[in-house]
Amino acid sequence: MPKTAERTDPFSAWLKAMPAMGRLPAAPAMAPTMAPAMRRMFETQDRILDEVEVFARHWFQRRHEAARSAVDAAGRIAENGAEDPAEAQRLVGEWCSHSAERLSKDAQEGLHLFFTCTSHMVQGGVEAAEAQGAAAAEAGGKAA
Repeated sequence: MPKTAERTDPFSAWLKAMPAMGRLPAAPAMAPTMAPAMRRMFETQDRILDEVEVFARHWFQRRHEAARSAVDAAGRIAENGAEDPAEAQRLVGEWCSHSAERLSKDAQEGLHLFFTCTSHMVQGGVEAAEAQGAAAAEAGGKAA
């Protein structure tokens, strides 16, 4: 039975494997200092993907609502607006008003997504730099 290997940092293992794939020739030497920064990068990417998922879910909910309300408005116009053009115009105006509200919500949530993701990227970059600096200092202390 093989000996139980020490648990390795997956990012360090990945970086050590890169030279075999013809990438990052200095990766084994850099792995101890790069792994914490790479971990932060992937954590940041995960946070951004969560934000985009929420935005997309809300956007699709509004599109479904728009489709349902268009069918409803068309039905109401067919029932009530054929003989009363003013009623048809009112129903179209009501539908347009709700559509404008949905578009406004799209814009609001889009801006929120942009600023939130920008914040995640900046914070992730700061955390990555701090982690890499700490790892480099620790690696330097071990070498001395």
